[in-house]
Amino acid sequence: MDGDGVVDMAVGVYRDDDGGVSAGAVYTLFLNSDGTTKNAQKMSNLYGNFNTFYSVDADDRFGMSRASLGDLDGDGVVDLAVGAFGDDDGSFNAGAAYVVSLAQTYCVTPSPTTTPLACNSDGIAGDAQKLSFLYGSVSAFYTLEAGDAFGVSVAAIGDLDGDGVGDLVVGANEDDDGGSNTGSVYVFFLGTDGTVISAQKLSMLYGNFNSFYTLAAEDIFGVSIAALEDVDSDGVADLAVGAGLDDDGGSIAGAAYILFLKTDGTVMNAQKLSALYGNFNAFYTLIANDLFGRSVAAPGDLDGDSVVDMAVGAVYDTDGGSLAGAVYLLFLETDGTCKSVQKMSNLHGSFNTYYTLAASDHFGVSMTSLEDLNGDSVIDLAVGAYRDDDGGTDAGAAYILFLETNGTVKDAQKLSNTYGSFNSHYTLSTGVLFGSGVAALGDINGDGVVDMAVGVYHDDDGGASAGAVYTLFLNSDGTIKNAQKMSNLYGNFNTFYSVDADDRFGMSLASLGDLDGDNVIELAVGTFLDDDGGTDAGAAYIVNLQQTYCETPSPTT
Repeated sequence: MDGDGVVDMAVGVYRDDDGGVSAGAVYTLFLNSDGTTKNAQKMSNLYGNFNTFYSVDADDRFGMSRASLGDLDGDGVVDLAVGAFGDDDGSFNAGAAYVVSLAQTYCVTPSPTTTPLACNSDGIAGDAQKLSFLYGSVSAFYTLEAGDAFGVSVAAIGDLDGDGVGDLVVGANEDDDGGSNTGSVYVFFLGTDGTVISAQKLSMLYGNFNSFYTLAAEDIFGVSIAALEDVDSDGVADLAVGAGLDDDGGSIAGAAYILFLKTDGTVMNAQKLSALYGNFNAFYTLIANDLFGRSVAAPGDLDGDSVVDMAVGAVYDTDGGSLAGAVYLLFLETDGTCKSVQKMSNLHGSFNTYYTLAASDHFGVSMTSLEDLNGDSVIDLAVGAYRDDDGGTDAGAAYILFLETNGTVKDAQKLSNTYGSFNSHYTLSTGVLFGSGVAALGDINGDGVVDMAVGVYHDDDGGASAGAVYTLFLNSDGTIKNAQKMSNLYGNFNTFYSVDADDRFGMSLASLGDLDGDNVIELAVGTFLDDDGGTDAGAAYIVNLQQTYCETPSPTT
């Protein structure tokens, strides 16, 4: 079926409970030549697009029998017959059979081929792949346990292993390797369908991290992550990891690590940045309860010295108000130590020329580089402040900061219920925490301006705190031209999966580039309280954003 030269098979599970007790299901298993499973697709009331056409009822026992029918409809793909012997059409347990026309997933365009399709997206989900203890082959490599909070952070790290497919990093900040809630990070080497081909864990017990530093209980290593490109110029991407409850310099003053990686995801070297390490204290003093490291971001080479720089959030910073928050821009040396540092807060970096942070705004809870949004040849930064009260207590906000090369703020635009034209498209409710995650998406609607995604992990669509993500199509001044919500109720996401109450979909976000080669980027979304495999074990979703306009260059075949 998948054109790899190896026969595939279907397996019935007639007492599966998707959509009703013993409603039934069928799994299509894409096999390796040794009989192991390379990939799989479930078909039921909840999966595989079956419910677009029919709904099987409780006790129908869909999947009791199966048979290949060859290519009935002439579309080049095998069709499948499935028995449902408990179906009640006509009378109790009269039974039924379904002929299922399986979907085309790859269609060859005859030559002459000129250039790839140029495709744009409106932010709607075109497909999705879940990564958890139960999905995406994660459990083939590691076991996620209850309370790990896997998915609290996500980041794309590019093609680390050189196989032509982008890879993904996921944080599990309440992992207990080496102590309660010490935290961990997983590096996932992905297939083009978003499933895991191989994996490397980084913690006190895995990946060689403990050759350089020791994590303490409650450090929550992995609460934030960001790919730093190549700090040390060895040709391999490096990784920034936050440990927001580290006690260097005072209780939960916080810390961040730069991990110099090998292509297999293990740690070759590391540099800690805190009140005690990395030369940070030559410029500013971290104090108890700053929570430095709650977020990290890679703004690129801001000062033009050919070394990648780094941004770190300190969400409990008290400049101008208790828990108002702050962001530090760290100008790095190639060994990961600080050459200089610039703080942005109510008191530093010219931020207060444009806006004033209130107490408990938690400015700096999330961050992402927006490339050069306004066209001035200087990188810009998006920063979440998820407890901002515009339009309602803890409704949340995000700021777009137009930067100078020294890290100070040249201009700024706030996005909230009352700023940036957000309310022309949607209204944020009290307590939804807009800004819990932010990610740059590139220009997905083809207007020449970078777009962004913002997480709202306490959104109640489909369940209390199920969570949501907004795709914001931006103008070059940072205001919103258009917006698309993705949740249980919006943006086509529920065609593929349903997030449950308290899953916190949207806690973290990362653009993955174009994994599947359809010329539209994919988005990773962390759902750190998902219960697959155990209470709050966590999950991450890879969402393929839908093509909405594809221009085929001539000659057209």
